Amino acid sequence: MEDNDRELIEAILPGYFSKTLTVEEERFVEEWKKASKENAELFEEYHRLWMSMGLLKEMEEIDTVGALKSVNKKIKTGTDTSYRFIPILTRIAAMLFIPLLCYTLAMSLSGKTKISGRSSDVAWQTISTGVGMRGTINLPDGSRVTLNSGSEIKYPTRFTKGTRDVHLTGEAFFEVTKDRKHPFIVSTGKLNVEVLGTTFNVSAYNDDKPVEVVLATGSVSLFSDKGGSKKSLGLLEPGHRAVYNPLNNNLSVSGVDTEKYTAWKDGKLIFRDDSMVDVISRLERWFNVDIYVDDNRILDYEITARFSDETLDQVLTLLKLSSGIEYSVEKNSQLKDGDFTRTKIHLKKK
Repeated sequence: MEDNDRELIEAILPGYFSKTLTVEEERFVEEWKKASKENAELFEEYHRLWMSMGLLKEMEEIDTVGALKSVNKKIKTGTDTSYRFIPILTRIAAMLFIPLLCYTLAMSLSGKTKISGRSSDVAWQTISTGVGMRGTINLPDGSRVTLNSGSEIKYPTRFTKGTRDVHLTGEAFFEVTKDRKHPFIVSTGKLNVEVLGTTFNVSAYNDDKPVEVVLATGSVSLFSDKGGSKKSLGLLEPGHRAVYNPLNNNLSVSGVDTEKYTAWKDGKLIFRDDSMVDVISRLERWFNVDIYVDDNRILDYEITARFSDETLDQVLTLLKLSSGIEYSVEKNSQLKDGDFTRTKIHLKKK
């Protein structure tokens, strides 16, 4: 596609989706879409992104057309390599979706947002990060949340009750704005964390693993909430990690180096005497790959290492040199529906 054509399409697609174009402009888009398979695929990707922004359609004063136009420019200039393991269309989605949501939040915080419906109705929005991606958002109260790979947070566009409630699946680092009159509550479906203002990390992926809470500063109260019955599980002090197993309602607390559990938000991976099982789990989520162990003796290894923005190949090479591990890579391949398989890594002992 010629650069001039691309710029024109990027400029008018938002108008096409919002049905504000002239008949001639709509005809131009339709002809462009039919001109090639590449154009059709790009059109569908833009359309999926537009449709996913349901919240924007509820807000009367947000210029969604202008927002999408400005974000589109990042497609041509973006050089972020953090998505190197994600198919190209997913990369486009990441570059469009995250900045646009940040724009939405900025607008809501500025007081320009109006929610349709009764005054008591408050819209909720959901923000998620794909596997291999991270993202940071600002909540309506000024609190800051950094989402790790494969995570999701749900929260109201404005906090109206006595508490500031959010729902988390996955892992996130919270920097909560202090407000003694309105406690901040993170619900995971297994364990709830209540704070007034502090910084902490919560890991609660949707699997059988326990929920982990690591407190960096301040204090938090932990409680379970089964069947509407709230049960206090105690307070957590800075520099400590709580691990809650919902199967037996057991909570264990220990002192830790918080950097190991929070460095991910700064693009770092830190392992300190971690089991190979834990290392593999984090690498799979971090790089969006599948790792297979072809020699079970590797599972007895404990790993101590620090990585900062290294590629997957660099991480595997360092593990090979330090731990005597051999690895091989099966490159991903494109499926009939256009998606890609995940890269497969095989580990074995030298």
